[in-house]
Amino acid sequence: MLLAYLTVSLLALSGLAAMILAIAKALADCPEKGPRAKAAGITIATGFLAIGGGVVLLIGALASY
Repeated sequence: MLLAYLTVSLLALSGLAAMILAIAKALADCPEKGPRAKAAGITIATGFLAIGGGVVLLIGALASY
């Protein structure tokens, strides 16, 4: 059960991060604010993965306790 939770949660987390990166890539086409949008998207996606991964692991550890 714990393995299924971790698998589904981490897949959902990586899918959401990929969507953030796709949005940033689309916004990077703007000639005026493109480079800033791309840098912000990468920063937001990595922070999202770090915080979300920590939460998933904490909940998994709590569930296995």
